[in-house]
Amino acid sequence: MNTFLKTFLFLTSLRAVSTALNCTLCHGDGEKCTSHGQSKMCPPGDGLCGRATFLHNGMQKVSQQCVLRKFCVGSIDCLTDNFELGKRYKNATDCVLSCCDGDNCDPPVPLQCYKCHGKGKTCKTDSVSCGYKEDRCLRINYKVDGELMTDQRCYNSSQCSKTSTICGLVKKNNTTVQECKHTCCDKPNCNAVERDDNSQPNSIPCSFLVGLLLVCALKM
Repeated sequence: MNTFLKTFLFLTSLRAVSTALNCTLCHGDGEKCTSHGQSKMCPPGDGLCGRATFLHNGMQKVSQQCVLRKFCVGSIDCLTDNFELGKRYKNATDCVLSCCDGDNCDPPVPLQCYKCHGKGKTCKTDSVSCGYKEDRCLRINYKVDGELMTDQRCYNSSQCSKTSTICGLVKKNNTTVQECKHTCCDKPNCNAVERDDNSQPNSIPCSFLVGLLLVCALKM
């Protein structure tokens, strides 16, 4: 092996190590580790620091470790292929995974949003935990053949202003979509709350105005 190739491989290995995250490991009861274990360098690549909360034999458990980015989807099937937590806790259910990308970072509590598709202005089918960088609840309202439809899901705030992109999500499966519009919000399950952006301030009752004029007249 020539000197140039050795140098290249050495520099490549240094870069891989420098871009690998250090994540704090812990396992325990509850929804957040009260005591943390050692810090571990994750394998280089698309790894993130993750916190998984889940039920094991009816007890709430938590586990923090290095995880692959593809698993950072919020609500996740505990038995997903190659998901290490599902292998360690055979009877785990209700897995929720939150992730962050800084050394020994503290994964945030994921946002909860309704995820559903149906007829009408809203559809409150399932509330799910959002995945990595999904920090908004999205609701899309549109019409198909004159009938009002709704899509609700987790979304990324950086995409919320892109109406054409968002409406493109629903037009992929139906080219007859009409009158498409959307709203984004950042509170738990807020995409099921109807908001009228064109609403006007409440008018003052006429009886109140008449009474106010009489009082003013008596004081003159």
